[in-house]
Amino acid sequence: PRRLRHSPIEFTQPPPGGQLQWMAVQAARHHKCAESLETVGKALQASIDHAALYSQAWFCFNETHQRPLLSGKAESWEDFIFLLEYFEGPPNAKDDQDDTVKQLPAWFRPAPDGIEYRLQEWNDTDRDNQITEVMSDLLGEPTLADHLADDILLELAAAEGLAAISQPNERAITWLARRVYVISNSMNGRVGRLLENHRPELVGEIRERLKVIATPQMPEPREPLAPEIGPDGELVEAEPLLEPQLIPVHEMVAYAYAVGMGGADAPDPTKPIKRTGPTRPVEPDLEELTDAPDAVIHRGRDLMIKSP
Repeated sequence: PRRLRHSPIEFTQPPPGGQLQWMAVQAARHHKCAESLETVGKALQASIDHAALYSQAWFCFNETHQRPLLSGKAESWEDFIFLLEYFEGPPNAKDDQDDTVKQLPAWFRPAPDGIEYRLQEWNDTDRDNQITEVMSDLLGEPTLADHLADDILLELAAAEGLAAISQPNERAITWLARRVYVISNSMNGRVGRLLENHRPELVGEIRERLKVIATPQMPEPREPLAPEIGPDGELVEAEPLLEPQLIPVHEMVAYAYAVGMGGADAPDPTKPIKRTGPTRPVEPDLEELTDAPDAVIHRGRDLMIKSP
């Protein structure tokens, strides 16, 4: 929608200059939006006049990550990997994350960049990161709601495409679980409250479409088949329709949805991921069998046969 012109009221002073301002500007010029946003947050500790730099970091996300996604296409689910960095940052940025973060499931790790970084920064604002207060004054909440709604709808479009895969592998399921978690966590936090205030017509649609993806669904009822005429002119009854069964959802996707909605505990970063795989069966304790009646235990040495 068209928005009325907005002028800042509180944060009107120009940036004071200095090294932190130069670093923030250079990071935005080189399309390192998360680094620019983080640098502005540090600069605010020195002077509140650095707040005006938040706008360039904000539009860096729009131009570097959001715009390519708005025009991006994936012919198959394998091609989604070429769009992945616009959602959650480039792969080399993930390699620089702490070892504690790498112990988390891939769908729960914080995004190092991309539109998901901006969504989580908006949800996790605090005294050190005053992005909600500053940007609401610089651009106005209605415009910010439009930008963040585009981010959520892009995540939702990706989730619906990944959910339509007939036989997904582990990578596709992880991608889907991450999209589901990001949407549910955002809509359950400050992003959702912002959209409820300024884009309420989208909130119900987003929640309903997300629920279809992340919860088991009953398929649409089918009309009973009509009887057919056989080759000899006899009436052949159609096979009865089976009772519709719930369409299941992968447990990783369901868990991600529950965590995002606050209905389940989040993964603990201090506990490493347990790798499950084939294990040897537990051998019985032979000593306990000696008390059983008519029990005969053959040791390995008893089964040896001497050669003549």
